[in-house]
Amino acid sequence: MELQETMSFSIRARIGNLMFDIHLDTSFLSADAPAMRNRHNHAMTELHFVASGSGRLALNGLEVPLVPHHAYLIPPGLYHAILTDKRTPLRKYTFRFEYIELQDDFDCPPGEIEALKAVFPPTDYRCIPNQSGFLERLQQIARELEERRLGYYTKVQNAFNEILIDLIRAMTTRTDRFDPLPTRGTDDVRSHLIDAYFDHYSSHLTLEHLAAQLHLSTRQTNRVLQHMYKKTFSEKLADIRIEAAQERLVNTDLPISLIAEQLGFASPSFFTKTFKKRTGITPHTYRKTNKKSLGLTKKGG
Repeated sequence: MELQETMSFSIRARIGNLMFDIHLDTSFLSADAPAMRNRHNHAMTELHFVASGSGRLALNGLEVPLVPHHAYLIPPGLYHAILTDKRTPLRKYTFRFEYIELQDDFDCPPGEIEALKAVFPPTDYRCIPNQSGFLERLQQIARELEERRLGYYTKVQNAFNEILIDLIRAMTTRTDRFDPLPTRGTDDVRSHLIDAYFDHYSSHLTLEHLAAQLHLSTRQTNRVLQHMYKKTFSEKLADIRIEAAQERLVNTDLPISLIAEQLGFASPSFFTKTFKKRTGITPHTYRKTNKKSLGLTKKGG
């Protein structure tokens, strides 16, 4: 039991190229961080979030009231003490953090990292009032750390990221807008248009029509398709239609001739020829084999 009480967690959360190292102990799981009457300090920035109850923060010769849903930020090295009210004992979440600046090329709006570094670490005690949104996130972190379900660490990191960003916003006087996110490149825009075009695979699609939408020649369009999908226009259209045909052959009882017509093939014979070229078997054989393997064949049929 003593080991459980002294166990600590170390969590890393990244904002831009700043890597935050966050430390908390098992008292965090129940919002039961102890009151520490003796004056002490820490090597890291410390945050206290009051969930309920009341008390006082003693520092710099002052006693600051501790109010529910307020966050109290203590800079490194500042001596302080936490005093709880016996009638309404404090329930609070506490964690400590610091950051290092990574020397890598991480996408971030210009100027944002310098704005973050201007806030952390704080040079003096700060009270950030009315942060009720913290409570839900902190409770989520505690729940994830206890349950440890798939992806729990990522959810904990994301919650701490949101808390840190809200702290930074509350502590800065900056109101200017940062640069927008980078716009999509030419290939991204073309990929989006091409995917949307082929979504209408049951319609009469042509290379000329797609080229007009991309504002390219037909030769340039086929080059783009080869570059992005390693296929020509005809190959990509045939592939997506055959994929749709396979689904309909197995999950419906529609006649093969009707499926061919619905998917835009010129004739049932051309559909059968194309289907066999890409799958190695005829539509009829594909339907019979896959319906049987899935137990979808009719009794007596």
